[in-house]
Amino acid sequence: FPRLTDPFQPELLVLYAGESDILMGASPEQVLTGFRGFLEEIKISNRTSRVVYISIMATPKRMKYWPEFQKANALIKQLADNNKRVAYIDINAEILDTDGKPIKQLFQKDGLSLNQTGYTRWASALSPIIERMY
Repeated sequence: FPRLTDPFQPELLVLYAGESDILMGASPEQVLTGFRGFLEEIKISNRTSRVVYISIMATPKRMKYWPEFQKANALIKQLADNNKRVAYIDINAEILDTDGKPIKQLFQKDGLSLNQTGYTRWASALSPIIERMY
């Protein structure tokens, strides 16, 4: 981590993390612990960086993991709500339909990756948070 960020001393870090951890068997609590460790690394390096955490998103192909993703998201949101240096953005509000299912038209054929329209929604949701934190 330090070798990637120290030369730049970023004021704002945007992070999407946790999905692969859960896929590899980590619990939502372990995802939270990992994120806390990330925040400690920033603090130890005397950075004044702020962090935007993008929620783990539901995808058509990985809906069986959705309950675990939701739990990890809730834990990270709770941490963010109590830390002025961290903002949490629920990207799922942009990609789920009214039944709580991923809008398939926002994803590539693989059912995992957002397409251009999906990323446009992602960027539209993220921009106001970045502007507010900057």
